[in-house]
Amino acid sequence: MKNFWKRVIRKAKNRRLASFDKTSKLFSLLPNGLTLLDIGAAGGIEPRWEKVCKSLNYIGVEPDKRTNKELYVESKARNTYILEKFAWDSDTEVEFNLCRKAHVSSVYTPNRELLNLFFDSERFDILKTEKVKASRLEVELKEHKVDFIKLDIQGGELNALKGIGDNLRNCLGVEVEVEFSDIYISQPLFSKVYEFLRNQGFYFCDFFRLSRWERRSRGYGRCMFGNGLWLREIDSIAIQNDDEYLKYSAICALYGKTDEAIACMNLIKEKSRKHHKEFAIVLASERRQQEKTRNIFKALSRLWEIYSPITNIHLEE
Repeated sequence: MKNFWKRVIRKAKNRRLASFDKTSKLFSLLPNGLTLLDIGAAGGIEPRWEKVCKSLNYIGVEPDKRTNKELYVESKARNTYILEKFAWDSDTEVEFNLCRKAHVSSVYTPNRELLNLFFDSERFDILKTEKVKASRLEVELKEHKVDFIKLDIQGGELNALKGIGDNLRNCLGVEVEVEFSDIYISQPLFSKVYEFLRNQGFYFCDFFRLSRWERRSRGYGRCMFGNGLWLREIDSIAIQNDDEYLKYSAICALYGKTDEAIACMNLIKEKSRKHHKEFAIVLASERRQQEKTRNIFKALSRLWEIYSPITNIHLEE
């Protein structure tokens, strides 16, 4: 039995490394890399993007100078550019609430009436309020062609999106942290972010890392917030060359949307553009691996249904 589990663990590690290699290979084939705009960059490039960071032109937006120094040191991107800005929908001065836990600090005031119902609400205690200069990023980004945007700024994501300007209309996808309940007073919730991005030509693709709270713990209970992925419709992208299709396909693959990535590559072929065979081969291999993983998950899911008929498990790719 001991040897059996060793084999299982070894196989899992090998599968993980194979997936890492395939995704990294796709991004390495991008002629000019891919430009990632990371608004709320404290903590550095998130794990999903870190594994392809050598192919990234990374733009981190973070007003905390102490964090900025760490970003320059830790970044392994092909190019790194840090903006010491507080991203907003206008050039103005805002009051920023510094909470007991730095990660939950926000321009918006924590909603104590709701938060006090749940576990560890003290982390939202406001220790200090500072006035901060906020600005639109449209001017700073004029020199850059942003391909993908990631936002996590505790309720201020919609405000930041509105200040990005043309770079939002030209980018291929967006990952946004969105809330479903008023964790902060008067913050824009998921529905407003959804409507805004839809009007900008994006479609909602999937949720990642949904967070649930109970009164005595976190991890279960009421779904409070999560990360949502929005992508351009392939046919709506004004693309002049194959590189944009490759970037879009690589983004889809990075988020586990291999079928959409292959559909994008097929579109190049249909339009008689130069077909990047190596890129397509890697994608096909990745899909085969994904199908194996999904088959294993389906088997585990059926076993789980027998064990607990009133619950279900969900695969996030």
